[in-house]
Amino acid sequence: MTNQFGNYLCQKLIEVCQVQNLKWFVKATIPSIVDISMDVHGTRAIQTLIEVVGKDPTTFHDELLEIGAELNQFIFELATHPNGNHVLQAYLVAFKASNLPHEKDLQGSENLGIYSQFIFDACMNYCDSIGSDKHGCCVLQRCLEKGLLT
Repeated sequence: MTNQFGNYLCQKLIEVCQVQNLKWFVKATIPSIVDISMDVHGTRAIQTLIEVVGKDPTTFHDELLEIGAELNQFIFELATHPNGNHVLQAYLVAFKASNLPHEKDLQGSENLGIYSQFIFDACMNYCDSIGSDKHGCCVLQRCLEKGLLT
């Protein structure tokens, strides 16, 4: 996943995998997901993984919670990392409440908060540090855009 060219193969495999294979892929990735997320090439593969499993949260409920639990242990480091912050932003986009803050929430979005709440909590706990970091401010801004932090 972190190879300059291999990450493209991983992204394509993630996009076309059957559910059981994708669940196995997630389980195999979780122990290294933070390191992969912070890698210049691996971050793209993890973003793709989040986008794909995020389209079917019912099927991938357990996997999404496991990914979130692993990322949560390094939330500040990810939020302020040049590559890792994009993974958190992918989570926020995948589980957004609406397309724009002034728009009505998307149907069913109230059930998706469990997957991204750890990011909002971190933004509240580390607001000054994340908000003043050149990469972290993008994560914080993504939360603010969605009207999730006020």
